[in-house]
Amino acid sequence: MSKEIKMRKLSDYNATEGVKVLSEVNRAIAPYSKDKKFMTKLHGCLDRLDDDNLEGMELSVYVDIIELITTSAPKLIFDIVAIMSGSDRKDIEAANLLDVVDAVMKLGDDMRFIDFLSSRFSTGASESASI
Repeated sequence: MSKEIKMRKLSDYNATEGVKVLSEVNRAIAPYSKDKKFMTKLHGCLDRLDDDNLEGMELSVYVDIIELITTSAPKLIFDIVAIMSGSDRKDIEAANLLDVVDAVMKLGDDMRFIDFLSSRFSTGASESASI
């Protein structure tokens, strides 16, 4: 029997909690945003998106990003789901895969969180490129 993972949106947190959550997410992302090879692949996926693309192309890019993360940074998925659900990472790793995927899909509904991730990865790419 699977147990639903209850995700919280960034807007569900008050300022103090939100700062703590963003700090935890930032620490989880930091090693990956500094990985030049990973970031080059991620930006390659994102560069295929533009305002003129059809929705089907966006789905293709989304699938490519998920494939990249699952092959190159699977722990990042568990970390982010654990942080945004207020769960222990070990519990998330032991959860049913479909529940974890559902939780990741729910993160896509939180545009503020997606904007934060996007800017953090962009900043990480800029910092690694300048080094």
